Amino acid sequence: MKEERLKILQMVASGKIVPEEAEKLLTALENRERQKQTAQPEGEKKEKKFLRILITKPGGSTKKINVPLRLLHLGIDLTRFIPQELQQKVGIADLRLSESQTSEEILKALEELNVDIAEPSGETIRIFTD
Repeated sequence: MKEERLKILQMVASGKIVPEEAEKLLTALENRERQKQTAQPEGEKKEKKFLRILITKPGGSTKKINVPLRLLHLGIDLTRFIPQELQQKVGIADLRLSESQTSEEILKALEELNVDIAEPSGETIRIFTD
């Protein structure tokens, strides 16, 4: 990309293009580079960034809780973000990290998390990562 940028600047210096055209070319070049960086190779999994909890009431109203997974690196206890009542419904007694678990291990395990709960009242709870 550095060579392409230099070529565009040389074209401006030699009078082949005007600065406005160079600006458009440089912007297009930056966008292309940004797309390359964010594009994922085929077969590679997208990094999960959030723990998502969706609680849907029978009338259709939804409560959303989004927790950045990287908070685990700071040793933040997930139980602060999950209401006690929900923990009991799911059957989770304690989500705190044990001394033998690293946050990377927890993040890797959470990548496959997908819990769907349907209550007799019609309320649904969905816990997943994306």
